Amino acid sequence: QTDSAMSKRVGEDIHIPRIVAFDLDACSWETEMYLLNGPPFSFVEERRHVVDSSGDVVRMFDDTHDVLDELKTHGKWKNTEVAFVSRTYYPEYANECLNLLPVGQDGHTMASVGAHFEIYPGCKIDHFKAIHRRTSIPFEEMIFFDNEYRNIRDVSRLGVTCVHTPEGFRRKYLDQALKLYKESKESQ
Repeated sequence: QTDSAMSKRVGEDIHIPRIVAFDLDACSWETEMYLLNGPPFSFVEERRHVVDSSGDVVRMFDDTHDVLDELKTHGKWKNTEVAFVSRTYYPEYANECLNLLPVGQDGHTMASVGAHFEIYPGCKIDHFKAIHRRTSIPFEEMIFFDNEYRNIRDVSRLGVTCVHTPEGFRRKYLDQALKLYKESKESQ
């Protein structure tokens, strides 16, 4: 899409969050790390996905790919950082997948798009508090996507704009989050 088409769709006067955070399992990609059989992981170029040692597939949702590419390359996002937050007990699997899954056509991976990686068991509140401690970015300047409603409920209590993604991440959820974010900024 052209820059003007994106501006028209999202709105040129919209407030842009400083952190855009994504859950991983069943939100950014289609599988859950605990269902995999482990390394070695490899990237399958012709299918644009990762497979584990038994051939189980880790595939990014199409809209995750497109939005991450936009966040990395579009000028309006130049002051926004991407975070990946996951409560998985298999952070080494998730990190390997982040390093292998490509974003865009210029050699970036999910890992190179991300600035913050909070990938370990525990409450998502702890993940966001860690990002806040490191960056000093207020919770109110963050948006977050997760397919599990309990995480949305917990993190929203911090002041983060949260959107539930029950069928995985879709562009419509970014649009919804930006609308909610803008409304929260205008009401302050």
